Amino acid sequence: MSEYTNFPKDFIERTKENLKNFVGDHDVTNLINSCLGLIIIPNQLLVNNLPNYEFTNNDRSYGIDKQNILDNIENKYSLKK
Repeated sequence: MSEYTNFPKDFIERTKENLKNFVGDHDVTNLINSCLGLIIIPNQLLVNNLPNYEFTNNDRSYGIDKQNILDNIENKYSLKK
């Protein structure tokens, strides 16, 4: 097994290959674990690379708007949320 050189990207590529080539009795479990990893790993490792972008009321940049962001504590509607 080779080492990761760029962990988030390599993890995504390996997960995609694993999903294509998996043969076994636990295909649903494998799919769930892979999906969870594809959500958690990039979020944990790359969230600090997102720009400090604050959404306004009518802003639809990045394909989302202020209503898609839930933050009841700080009332900040940023891309990182």
